[in-house]
Amino acid sequence: MSLRLDLVVSYGSQLFVAAVGVAMLPPCRDLLGSEAYGLVAVMAVMQVCFQLLEFGLGPLLSREAARFRGGAVDAATLHAMLRTLEGVFLAIALVGAGAIIAAAPAIAGGWLRVETLSLDTVADAIVLIALATALRWGSTLYRGVVVGFESLVWLGGWESLIAVLRFVAVLPFLAFVSRDPLHFFAWQLAVSALEFAGFALRVRGLMPTPSATRPSRWSLAPLRGHQAFVFGVAFAGIVWIGVTQVDKVLLMRLLPLDEFGQYSMTVMLASVITMLVAPLSEVIVPRLVRLAAAGDRAGFHALYRHGTRGLCALVAPPVAVMTLFAEPVLAAYSGDAGLAAAGAPVLALYALGNGCLAVASFQYFLQYAHGDLRLHVRGNLLFSVTLVPAMVVGAQAFGMVGAGWAWFATNLAVLLAWVPVVHRRHAPGLHRGWLLEDVARPMAVAFAAAAAIHALLPMPHARPVLAAALLATLLAVAAATAAGGGVRGLLRLALARPGAAAAEQA
Repeated sequence: MSLRLDLVVSYGSQLFVAAVGVAMLPPCRDLLGSEAYGLVAVMAVMQVCFQLLEFGLGPLLSREAARFRGGAVDAATLHAMLRTLEGVFLAIALVGAGAIIAAAPAIAGGWLRVETLSLDTVADAIVLIALATALRWGSTLYRGVVVGFESLVWLGGWESLIAVLRFVAVLPFLAFVSRDPLHFFAWQLAVSALEFAGFALRVRGLMPTPSATRPSRWSLAPLRGHQAFVFGVAFAGIVWIGVTQVDKVLLMRLLPLDEFGQYSMTVMLASVITMLVAPLSEVIVPRLVRLAAAGDRAGFHALYRHGTRGLCALVAPPVAVMTLFAEPVLAAYSGDAGLAAAGAPVLALYALGNGCLAVASFQYFLQYAHGDLRLHVRGNLLFSVTLVPAMVVGAQAFGMVGAGWAWFATNLAVLLAWVPVVHRRHAPGLHRGWLLEDVARPMAVAFAAAAAIHALLPMPHARPVLAAALLATLLAVAAATAAGGGVRGLLRLALARPGAAAAEQA
């Protein structure tokens, strides 16, 4: 499948999933109530924190599937690794879910600040959340295989269907059948079970037929020789989850459950920016792995730069609009003027921080493709020892806004100070052009266009008209940014012949 079609399908489906997930939060909050919605925010934090248990094994399997397609791994080895990791994931899921279930009463009564819901209801909800989280986490193993095989059309369709069931179909259930939070989380558990089953069946269809002389049996042997890669990914994942969830864990304790739900909704809206990274990475990273394995340095650098430019052209418009129009965006999104006024500084700061994070993510793709994550481990360690204390101080002293400042400042420092170190190691001579042409140019165009609209056109107050005005603003900023050449450069690369990648490098 061509890079262009993969990009269209991957972005189309994942943008749909992200849009559905974000758009359905306000009506879900209205139907469940603000405190019960706070439990939805708790579920989101638990699902992310559960990734601590992955230990880098899922990305390893995804990478090996991509290498199998490139001819570097045989079918028997891939089957053996899948069989091994299925057993490991099952054991970890049982232990992780069991631990959360055992701690449910303590979480409900000791950590969360519950005011109106009964503690028994909250504890029972946490049990359902634990089960749904374990199933969703197990799906990530199979999802990685699907990505490694580049079966992105199927992936886009399946994830879109699951998103509709998870976020859209539940709304009529809440409106006409039951608004009991336990029934809501039971629905989420059922959807997670369906998601897991669908991924498992798809992987069975994608896997090659193993050799009859080398049957795949459960053994840890397939993991030997990958310790450095697994450790690098696992450490990076643990640090990443720690630094991205420390604000939520702290504020979960400091804020009442309903206020934590409002904060989570604001941060979720800003996370739309980082959601734009995943579909591009799923298309580009397997190709970067193959180019690195083939020793095609020029083609590798061309794809890396065009991918960065395309990503910046996509993330710059929402970053600029959320930063300069934070309060109108929140008002149009939530319909709650109080939430919009209180959350506007938080949205602006998280949008800026997420923009820096999205761009800086490309240095990880560079290291991942070469199978050398030593710098990534060191960088994440520096990131964590800087961000975590800043988050603790900021959140305790200034609440949500303090956490936002810590997030933005630390991610900006990573982009400006750490990414050059990675580029000097893995892509000497690339950084200056990458930063000035591929990153700064689309960002500058987007902010200039958004600032001009902000200065010249006042925003209306009626919610439907405000939403339409903001959408028009976003489209205008996106058009101005695309004119800078980022999207055109990526599509030129997509349409280029395989051997012409180097000639396309900017």
